[in-house]
Amino acid sequence: MQREERALRDLCIAIARGEIGGQRFNELLLDAGVILDDQEWDIANRLLGKSDQMMSLASDSMSAQ
Repeated sequence: MQREERALRDLCIAIARGEIGGQRFNELLLDAGVILDDQEWDIANRLLGKSDQMMSLASDSMSAQ
């Protein structure tokens, strides 16, 4: 398996596990060859923020039960 393929696989696994953000995530993006322009980064960051909010709400809901 080539370096880019392994990095892309690891990137997909990190996303599935919710391990988004941080230095490792950024390195995987670069190693996989994922290049986003400014608008794409903005959209991705907004989606990640919404995901964090939803996970927080779900956690709060589970705690309240």
